[in-house]
Formats: sequence, C-alpha cells, structure tokens
Amino acid sequence: MNKLSWILALGILGSLAFAQACSHPYFPVAEGRTWQYRSTQPGGSDYTVSILQVSAKGFVQRMTFGKSSFDLRWDCTASGLVQLDFLSIGGPENQGAEIKTKTLKSSGVVFPPANLAVPGTSWAYSYVVEQEIKSGDTTIISTSTVEVQNKIVALEEVTVPAGTFSALRVDSTSIIKGTMKAAGQSIPMNNTVQTSSWYAKDVGMVKSTAAGYTTELVSYKR
Repeated sequence: MNKLSWILALGILGSLAFAQACSHPYFPVAEGRTWQYRSTQPGGSDYTVSILQVSAKGFVQRMTFGKSSFDLRWDCTASGLVQLDFLSIGGPENQGAEIKTKTLKSSGVVFPPANLAVPGTSWAYSYVVEQEIKSGDTTIISTSTVEVQNKIVALEEVTVPAGTFSALRVDSTSIIKGTMKAAGQSIPMNNTVQTSSWYAKDVGMVKSTAAGYTTELVSYKR
C-alpha cells in the first residue's frame, strides 16, 4: 500500500470512529431527524427538535418554539454525548420575559455511551450559567451552578401520542445553586428539580416529567 493509500485509509477509519461515537441507539444522531413534542406546562406549546450540521466530531441540535429557535452544540466522544450549551428556553414568548443565557463552563456527558445505556448506570454532568432576564422594566442577572445527577432505573413500556415504546427510564436530580441580582439586591438561589425521562431505541426521548408537568413525543421523522 502506497503512502496516499495509507493516508486515505487512516482518514476513513478516523471518520468511522467519530461516526460511531455520534451513533447512539437511544439518542439517534442523523442530519434531518426531527421530533415534535407537546408540553402540559402552562404557556407551553408544541415544539420541534431537529439535528443539523453533523460532522466528524459532533452536531447541532435546534430547538424551535413557535417563531423562536436556538441551537445547542454537542460533541461526540468515547465517554458519551456532551452537550456544550445549557438548555434554557428564551425569547419574548417565554411568558412575557426575555431570557439570554450564557454557558460559562460545562463538564461531564449528558448521555453515556451505548454499552453503558443499561439499568443501573449512573453519571453526572454540570454547568456554570449566567442569565439575564428582562420583564418589563425589571432586569435580573443570575449566575448559577447546575449539577445534574442521573441514573437509568428501568426498561419500561410508555405510551405517548407517537405510539407505544419500550424505553429506558432515566431519573435525574438537578441541583441549582447561585445568586440573583436585581434592583441592587443579591438573592441566593437554591433549588432541586426531580425529572424522569424515557428514551426508546432508534427513536430518542419519548416522554419527560418534571415538577408535575409532562412532555410527550407527538411525531418524529427519521
């Protein structure tokens, strides 16, 4: 094999390795994939998640809420899928408030690799986040640390508008600590949120519950 052939072979092998890192049975990554969800949260509505810009090292996940949308950057690694941007719904449709979010730091994986996607697996990830919230004449600046502890607890059957699925149930505890500043005052923030999410093979997230509200998959396109 000549030098050029070796270079081409190594390039193909490298691309296959990265593609394998992005290929996850419970978190499908393919350009053009689209999921539509419905939330029972007050003020909530149908929203769409789509996969864009799949590359050798990661992809972009676009969240669309009505006329507003924002993008989340992801890395695909041997340790799992890494979401680089903190998920926060912003824009004027968010109950009259405009929210700008800046992720200062992220660590850990949001979803473990395929061989660890089994009941009993635990993992954690965290963010340091800065937010500016504007509502009328009021501006609130907050800086917080968000640590999310996760565990796959069971394989369960779940029925949602998109169908009935056998899905991994992931229970998560989000611990939020930080401060809010408004009108010259600094207020400490300490909050804990419990979430359960269900992921179906070759589909992705089909259901999620948190704080008494439910999000369900309405339809999806491969």
